[in-house]
Amino acid sequence: MGTIDTEEAARRLARVILSDIDLYMRERPKEGESREAQIEEGRRHFASRVTPELVPLFAAVLADRAAGIVSAPVFPAARPAAASEPAPDVAQLPPSPVPTPALDDEPATEPSILAPPAPDPPPPTQPARISIRRMLDVARRVIAAGIGRLRRRHETGQ
Repeated sequence: MGTIDTEEAARRLARVILSDIDLYMRERPKEGESREAQIEEGRRHFASRVTPELVPLFAAVLADRAAGIVSAPVFPAARPAAASEPAPDVAQLPPSPVPTPALDDEPATEPSILAPPAPDPPPPTQPARISIRRMLDVARRVIAAGIGRLRRRHETGQ
């Protein structure tokens, strides 16, 4: 895979990574696993895929998501990287602060995570079990009653 060198593509990658983290934490949370650890892993993956000047975009997109902002351009357009430039070394990036248990217990600021879960759908209704003979008998009675009403109206002239 090539290195991403445009702001738009880098923002899109950051949004995808953060969406995947949210889905993962919602659907398959593991005991002892924090959202911050997942975000740090996503930050490292993002840094390995973009040019060095676009690395701060991950934090900007994360802050935008926390504030409920869809996508606001923050950085000027990045210069295209020359083909001879090596990809950034993830080990050279400054480490993120170590998550503390006090911060891990705080509620998430992502609006989609704070939304109440959707109510369970109602159980499916079972179709009525009726024999074909019974159904035909009921249909004959309904039709006969309707025809009887029509005859009475016709006879009385209404």
